[in-house]
Amino acid sequence: MKNVFLLLVFITVNISVGAQSVGIGNNAPHPTSILDLSNGQSKTFVLPKMTQPTRDALVSPPMGSMLYMNGTNDVDQPIGLYYRTGSSWRYIMSSNDIKKTWEKVSDDVQYSTTERIGVGTTTPSALMHLRAANDGEQISVKMQGAFPSLSFDYGTAASGGWVSKALIYGTPTGLVFANSVQSPTANMRFRLGSIDRIILEPDGTFKTKSEIRLTDDNFIEKGFFHMNGNDVRIGTVSGNNTGSFVVRTNGFDNLKVDAAGDVVPTNNIQFYEGAVQKAFVQRDGSDLRLGVNSDNSTGNVVMRLNGADHFKFDNDGRLTLMNESSPTLYFQVAGVNQGAIQQQGANLAINATGNQVRINQFLYVDDATDRVGISTSSPDEKLHVQGNVKVSTGKVLNNSNENMLPYGYAIFRGDGTKARGTASLTGGWIGNDFYLEASNGADISDGILSVTCYNANVTPSFVVSGARLKISFFDEDGDQFKPSFSVVLYMVN
Repeated sequence: MKNVFLLLVFITVNISVGAQSVGIGNNAPHPTSILDLSNGQSKTFVLPKMTQPTRDALVSPPMGSMLYMNGTNDVDQPIGLYYRTGSSWRYIMSSNDIKKTWEKVSDDVQYSTTERIGVGTTTPSALMHLRAANDGEQISVKMQGAFPSLSFDYGTAASGGWVSKALIYGTPTGLVFANSVQSPTANMRFRLGSIDRIILEPDGTFKTKSEIRLTDDNFIEKGFFHMNGNDVRIGTVSGNNTGSFVVRTNGFDNLKVDAAGDVVPTNNIQFYEGAVQKAFVQRDGSDLRLGVNSDNSTGNVVMRLNGADHFKFDNDGRLTLMNESSPTLYFQVAGVNQGAIQQQGANLAINATGNQVRINQFLYVDDATDRVGISTSSPDEKLHVQGNVKVSTGKVLNNSNENMLPYGYAIFRGDGTKARGTASLTGGWIGNDFYLEASNGADISDGILSVTCYNANVTPSFVVSGARLKISFFDEDGDQFKPSFSVVLYMVN
């Protein structure tokens, strides 16, 4: 029976043996091959099949052995073709098993022989050259479960590795440009024309050596920030001739510099020393207030000109003109000086171009006529008083030693009471004689007395009695009488 089976095998399989070559299904094996399998039928060549335990049980399999491992699929030992190296079995991967790191999807992606990659160009001029013919999204970085980012690293493997210097990454709220936590002192620079134009320091400080221009929605320039030497300029550009510079705080426009250069504050201008309020400028209704704060009880309001203090309101409200040999306060009408008050040494001069200085409608000093009028603007004499004159001391001097006005006057009734008169005189009856005296006890014995009796038949007379004057009245028969009378007393200087 065995012989019949072997005979059938040899009849079915055409084996050709040539010099050092064996052909199966091929009468002319290739001279470079030991075994040349060729079959015109739709049949395959099947390698030995075995599980991993069976394969691993092989004793010293020769290098180059091949088999197909079946059984349980394992991540480290998957089902498939294996070949033998000197000490292990190696898995033969297919294209489906290899994770693709690069794939040419069209002629728009090229890898040049100069180790450059071009996207949209066949002649890349940089390590990565991107070129697009149309507008729109050209580069898209998408990551699932994390923020898409680009990291900029510096260093080499030889120097110990790479150090992250900067990052660009997207977040749910926007795009972030940042320095790396590995480089906390690194800043961010924007360079134009080979020059650093903007620098962002790690603490957020923004620096620029250029001008910042502010525009409207159409990018028409309206305002600017820039340095002019050591000065900082903030304002509107020359083409914006109607715009104002506005300072806004707490949701309100509180300070404005308009196109004409006028400063328009909405509220007070407050001056501080540290955190303490010292002085202010304030609009109160239609009034302008300039002064020091209530807590600044020793401060003054000072006007300073040409490096010197000239005008001061002290904390008691007194006005002082300072720092001049003859401080002068001028009064102008339509730009022309019409009067002045001037300090001349220890004297004060009041001058008017109209030759007349007035105090209300009461005192008039006429420089043209050298006259003074009281209650009259047209004095007829050096001193012209329109109305009564009262001198409380009772002394008015002229060229002589006598008073021009009386020391006092009074009217007394027959019972000795005073009907009216000046407060400087008093008196009363002692017996049949009337004693006249000064109310303050002064000596009036040197006085000149005028006595008028309302009874024509009564004659008065008086004599000195100590510091007083004793007045007696006699009728036609020589008898003493107590009539009503009046007196006027003049005193000698």
